[in-house]
Order: sequence, then structure tokens, then C-alpha cells
Amino acid sequence: MKFKLYATLRQAVGSKEVEVDVEPGARIGDALEKLFEKHPSLRAVVLDEQGELRHHYHLFINGRDIRYQAGMDTPVQPDDVIALFPPVAGG
Repeated sequence: MKFKLYATLRQAVGSKEVEVDVEPGARIGDALEKLFEKHPSLRAVVLDEQGELRHHYHLFINGRDIRYQAGMDTPVQPDDVIALFPPVAGG
């Protein structure tokens, strides 16, 4: 599965994409754990103290926001593309 990272997340890992392997029946939370195994510093940036996605971050599976699905329990497939967006400000 492929994570596409944007803005400051790209800078943090030094790449715009990260590949991870997930088992059949995995959920987005499992996929994030695989991402954090490769880039541990992202955990505190992306998740809050309860292990939930921080309020201003957005996580999409094949273009669909997990907040309108099953949240961190949303099922994922090995060929899914995950887009992770940090908060962005500007004027």
C-alpha cells in the first residue's frame, strides 16, 4: 500500500511517498502503525494522546475521508492509496 505525504510530512520523511505492507483484513490504524515503524517521529505529529488522528490532519483512502467511514477502523486493501495531509495555513 502506498502513503502519499504532503507539505511538512514530505519534509519530515524526505519523500512524497512511502510503501508499507499490510495483512489481509487490516485497518487504517494498522497501516499507520507500519508507517510509524518506518518513520517513528510521525506518530506524535499525526496522532493525539488517545491514538486518534489529530483534528487538523486529514487521511483519505482512495480519495475518501476516513472521518466519513469507520475512522481508524476503516478497512484497507494492499493496493489502496492513502493520502495524509497535515494542517496548512496561508493567505
